[in-house]
Amino acid sequence: MSRRAGRRSNRSLFAEHPQVFVVLAVFFTVMVVYMAALIDLQAVRPERYRDLAADQSIASRKIAGFRGQIVDREGYVLAASTPTQLIIADPQIVQDNDPEWTASLLAPILETDAALIVERLLPASDSDRYNEVAVTSDQDVLKQIRALVDDDETTKAFAGIVIRPEEDRLYPAGSLARPLVGRVDVDEVGRSGLEQQFDELLRGTAGREQYERGVFGSISVGQRTVEPAAKGYDLTLTIDHRVQYGTESILQDTCEKLGAAGASAIVANPATGEIYAMASVERVDQTQCGIAPYNKAAIDTFEPGSVMKLVAFAAAADSLGYTAEDRLLVPGSITVADKPFSDHPRHDEMEMTMAEALGQSSNVAAITLAQQMGSDTYYDYARQFGFGADTGLNLAGESAGVLREPSEWLGSDAGSIVIGQGMTVNLMQLSAAFNTVGNGGLYIQPSLVKAVKDADGGEAETIDSPSRQIISREAAAETLRMLRAVTSEGGTGTKASIDGYSVAGKTGTAWKVFDNGSGKLSYGTENDRRYVTTFGGLVPAEAPEISVVLVIDEPRTATSATTAAAPAFAEIAQYALRVLNVAPAGPTGDEPVWRAKRTLIRGTPAEATDSPRAGEDVAEAESIVTATPAEGATPEAVEPEPQSSVDQLVEVAPPEVLENGGPTVIAVDLASDSSGGQGRGG
Repeated sequence: MSRRAGRRSNRSLFAEHPQVFVVLAVFFTVMVVYMAALIDLQAVRPERYRDLAADQSIASRKIAGFRGQIVDREGYVLAASTPTQLIIADPQIVQDNDPEWTASLLAPILETDAALIVERLLPASDSDRYNEVAVTSDQDVLKQIRALVDDDETTKAFAGIVIRPEEDRLYPAGSLARPLVGRVDVDEVGRSGLEQQFDELLRGTAGREQYERGVFGSISVGQRTVEPAAKGYDLTLTIDHRVQYGTESILQDTCEKLGAAGASAIVANPATGEIYAMASVERVDQTQCGIAPYNKAAIDTFEPGSVMKLVAFAAAADSLGYTAEDRLLVPGSITVADKPFSDHPRHDEMEMTMAEALGQSSNVAAITLAQQMGSDTYYDYARQFGFGADTGLNLAGESAGVLREPSEWLGSDAGSIVIGQGMTVNLMQLSAAFNTVGNGGLYIQPSLVKAVKDADGGEAETIDSPSRQIISREAAAETLRMLRAVTSEGGTGTKASIDGYSVAGKTGTAWKVFDNGSGKLSYGTENDRRYVTTFGGLVPAEAPEISVVLVIDEPRTATSATTAAAPAFAEIAQYALRVLNVAPAGPTGDEPVWRAKRTLIRGTPAEATDSPRAGEDVAEAESIVTATPAEGATPEAVEPEPQSSVDQLVEVAPPEVLENGGPTVIAVDLASDSSGGQGRGG
């Protein structure tokens, strides 16, 4: 045997078997990684891993914080939220089980076709993780579904199914006051009207529930914490649903009868500025008018025409000391700059009492008074009455109108503006102006919200209405006496008179600017005119308790305020007087016949016996109608019945509402036309 053959090899194990080195290297590397991870888990970032574990084992869901109610002054519900449950499916989880089985269990409970439910359970794409299966507020339905979830035999069918609390906004009065109340979107966020204006107050604060979850959902014996939701504040409005209903109904009738494009009206309390009704209607087809989709009374502006003479005569009574019996020398015409203004009918120079001049809507007298006090003084009074400024209601889309300063007046503006031309107003401003005269010259900011209440019903916020004295009480009393001549014999508003009551009011008729197809805005031609007619009034004239102002846009069958707006005023005012139980200011013997036949209690809902659209003789009306108006029902058939709880609510689909306001209506008073200022006042 040789020495080489007997020598032991000195080569290492790793050299002869390199794979051993690789295995050991991998082993030690893995050990180092695990050690680093362990150190990170236990010493460096333990909280991160606790959070990750919690995310996987603990789920949370939102608890809806319901919006507050909107109710009228009597507690009649105009808007409220009701709890619902949203059944949601994660299609990626459901499809791994048996969606047909799940649908077969849900279909009889939801009273829906099983095939339709299967479609909602299956994913529309690979990334689809959220499908709405159903929405329900029926507690029996929810109990049946939860019983299936808790049943060991059917619980697997509901893997990926979640029931989430939600809310639905309901409007139980249907279209009643909807332009004013407004609407919310699918996320319960106010998008128009009072819903938008008071969204932060109405919107509740959402709560949250945390719970332990397993493979098939919530663990019934697991840890659970609840952060309760907070309900939003409730709004109590100054609106009276009975007056609102009557006003809307009468406006609809008037709009249809006159073939008008639309109409708006406001009924208010002169002493408090509270608004009882704010209604807007518009034409929906050739024969019918319906509730407007937005609040035209606050948003639309128009040239008021002769109704604006209220300011000139009230300012003259205050600044120049005129009384209703004082006589004024009124020439046949008056020229401002290069434009003549005259009265209709034309007359030679003559004496008129102040009451006669306003009663006959004298353009010349109004301009003469403005010249006597001076343009700056007239402008100051007009601004104090609230024209050219916001009313303070802060309604979405509300317009301040246009009233230029005297330094910006051109040519004949010093005459035109006095009789309601070359300036624009909204109906709310006119309402506030008439309220001021009816309230002893004290301007009170209009109000729509009477109180803000918390979830316990306690008053959470007091609504103040700022006030300012514009004219003296004596001047206001004299202005009321002048306004009474408008509805007396020989006045332009005799059709606004009401049996048993004295009425102080003013008419206004104006040409409307429009495009007649030429591509340019104009007042049209002699054979193609469009009109805006207005009436504002106070009842009873001696001590006003209500004011009513209304505007009719483009009446066709009657085109003057005397024949269009004045009769509508009388209907609305008489209905409001009856519902609010306002007695005549005169002797007991002056009471109208219909008042002696029935007794009303102020503030009791649904007490008006005859429908405002029925057309029957009010003296014969004796039965009380208390049915809730249904969507599309004829107004003479029903009147809203008061609701006191959300349990009584019936959902009505909200109409489309204009988000950004509506059109501006511009018009010119008939007191003067574009060919030389000859026309008629009133």
